[in-house]
Amino acid sequence: MDQTDNAKQYARIKYYILFADILLGVLFLLAYQIFISSPVAYFSRSVTGFYFGSLLIYLAVYGLISYGVFFPLHFYSSYRLEHRFSLSRQTFGAWLKDEAKKAFLQGALFLSIMTAWYAILRYGGTMWWAYTAAGYLVFSVVFTRLMPTLLIPLFYKYTAIERPDLAGKIVAIAERAGIKALGVFGINLGAKTRKANAALVGIGASRRVILSDTLLSNFTDDEIVSVAAHEFGHHALGHIGKLIVFSCCATALGFYGLSLFMNFLVAAVHAGGIYDIRLFPVLMLIFTLGNLFFMPVFSACSRRFERQADLYCIRLTGNASSFVSAMDKLASLNLADRNPPALIKYLFYDHPTIEERINMAKGIER
Repeated sequence: MDQTDNAKQYARIKYYILFADILLGVLFLLAYQIFISSPVAYFSRSVTGFYFGSLLIYLAVYGLISYGVFFPLHFYSSYRLEHRFSLSRQTFGAWLKDEAKKAFLQGALFLSIMTAWYAILRYGGTMWWAYTAAGYLVFSVVFTRLMPTLLIPLFYKYTAIERPDLAGKIVAIAERAGIKALGVFGINLGAKTRKANAALVGIGASRRVILSDTLLSNFTDDEIVSVAAHEFGHHALGHIGKLIVFSCCATALGFYGLSLFMNFLVAAVHAGGIYDIRLFPVLMLIFTLGNLFFMPVFSACSRRFERQADLYCIRLTGNASSFVSAMDKLASLNLADRNPPALIKYLFYDHPTIEERINMAKGIER
């Protein structure tokens, strides 16, 4: 089987997993609401009469059951499938260690965010939807600020790159883009996967360029500069801020819509209010369906930003050929589907296809 067939087969399985994950999520939330939510809520209240204490118990039980239900699919997707296509280099023990870290972090974030949100639901009155959107905005900014300094080092080790000429070129391109990067660092992605990546992460004093060792070992300086320049394009064009604002507006709109039929929802389940923890699964189901409904819009917006960043990159570097060769190598290393089905692209792709990106650059090169 050649590289193209491998990529197609890998992508096809990922699509099946994605649809299975969505279907399982909907069925799980329905079943949890109908059969499990009330008994768990009753158990939580029997342990402690304190509202937020019972809330934490309920959420912890929900999180554990949810993790157990989705674990087989997640294990196959993130471990077995990656090894099947020779993408992962992790042993099972190393994967399990990373999985434990992720589960702990996700659990802590889940409990913290949900507790804060239920405080808003309980005490926010009729404006709870606006307070929720404001909280989402604050969280997005704080998370972006802290990710490079607190979260990434938990999974990858930062190293100084041993190619000072390359670092100098990246910093020079960043300055031409009006971006002051704190530094250029490598991360040991190659210990876990053959895939390659680069990013400009953080805001303010935490901003830095990170390059995977797989990128450094397989790409030329000009190709790496092209990949970095694409990331600089997102920041120079304000895409990060625009996406956060767009997400906040969509969040506010969605929660406002929920508030309009909140009384009906509460009455249907005979709940004491929207903050009744028995309603948690149906609220999550509404969010899931809402995300699916808005996903094509978000995907189209993201693809537009990615095209703009590609054009910015080529104009900034003046090197379309290096962009083409970088995209070609990334597709090969990451087993990307160069030309996915139109419906899959419309619904889920937040980037233009590799074929579209390469053809765009070749058109400029000519």
